[in-house]
Amino acid sequence: MAKRRTSRAPRSRRDRDYRKQYLQVSSPRIVMHQSMHALRSAMKTTLLLAIVAGLIVAAAIGVREMFIENEAYQLQELELKTDGYLSHRRFLQLTNIDTEANVLTIDLPDARQRILDQPEVISCEIERILPGTIKVQIEEREARAWVAHDGSRRIGSGVLLDKSGVPFFCHADYWQHAKDLPLIKCSDEDYRKIKLGEEIGSTEIKRALNLILLSQEKVDNEQWRFDKVEVLNFYSMQASCMDGTEAIFGLYDHDRQLSDLLQAQNHCKKTGRQIAHINLIPDKNIPVRFVQSPELPAETNTPSNQ
Repeated sequence: MAKRRTSRAPRSRRDRDYRKQYLQVSSPRIVMHQSMHALRSAMKTTLLLAIVAGLIVAAAIGVREMFIENEAYQLQELELKTDGYLSHRRFLQLTNIDTEANVLTIDLPDARQRILDQPEVISCEIERILPGTIKVQIEEREARAWVAHDGSRRIGSGVLLDKSGVPFFCHADYWQHAKDLPLIKCSDEDYRKIKLGEEIGSTEIKRALNLILLSQEKVDNEQWRFDKVEVLNFYSMQASCMDGTEAIFGLYDHDRQLSDLLQAQNHCKKTGRQIAHINLIPDKNIPVRFVQSPELPAETNTPSNQ
């Protein structure tokens, strides 16, 4: 029987790699050499960081001396432009800006937001102009009427309304302009619902404001202008003119009703009479009551001197 010849299968490269032996030689000299190399690297890194830190500190000191502590950059002028009545004094109170501060240290975004938080302000832009100027441009709401539940115009009692029906407080700076504006007298319930800076939701107050705005546009005679508009109920309101005339309006159809009032006033002016009360809700046969002329005293015979 013939013997089967066998041969050793060749080992793969991967198998030979497993047979390699790796030796790690360690000696005091090698350890010292490695330690010195690591120490030198650490010292170089530390030195580099120290140099960078020194440069940053030097730059900060230079900037501080050049700008922050430089009197040329102290606030020298606050240029405030507004189409309303916000004064320099109140602007500084609201923004907490120090008039002796460096203009570069004043937080302009914070100051701008503080102004925008005021209900009477529509827009505000603040600009820093080197070396020492702060320029402010403000757009304010224009008050067109008061609204109050107690029928009085007082700071802290009622609030002001702009043409869009947005309420805001009457501050001292605004008083001279606002003290003679028409007043809308509303119910306690409607007044409590008013939120500063948000358009009023009461239909009755909105319609009363609409009537006032229309009268401010169309009434030229100062004596015929409205002093007060009182909301009576859900369908009517009473307007009091400066000459004492009391006029009943509906909540709608104000153009026609105001036109009827002006025609009646003009007619009375020509005839020498004055309206005491008029109901303008009907479009025909409008009820009118006139002011009674004062009676002349009766003539009496006085005895002559004898």
